[in-house]
Amino acid sequence: MYSILVRERKIMEIKELEKVEIPSVVELFCDVRLNQEKNEEGEKFEKEINEAFGKDHLLIAKEDENTIGFSWSKIYVDMEGNKVDKMIMVIIPTKRYGEGIGGALIEKERAYAQEKGIDIFDIEVGKL
Repeated sequence: MYSILVRERKIMEIKELEKVEIPSVVELFCDVRLNQEKNEEGEKFEKEINEAFGKDHLLIAKEDENTIGFSWSKIYVDMEGNKVDKMIMVIIPTKRYGEGIGGALIEKERAYAQEKGIDIFDIEVGKL
């Protein structure tokens, strides 16, 4: 577990996603990426997260039991035999930009990659 102090002494906790937390990540996805309640695309995302659970590396950022961030990384071996940790998604509420949530998720994943002997840590950036 990784915790840092942010904004007015609130503690942000970064940890591996637990199965029971998937609904809160889906809700965050729908709020941030779709700007609406769960719909067909949200259901598709929920299915993808359930399939990735236990296979890919999924992190959640929480503050006072509220989900405030999520990251998804795929771990694989490339054609040259390098172990790769590719961060493919980071979700943070727009109103929380600039608070260090994304940086904390990236740093936690970087530390995980280093601990696991990963050769390449790759971050895919973009906006949906």
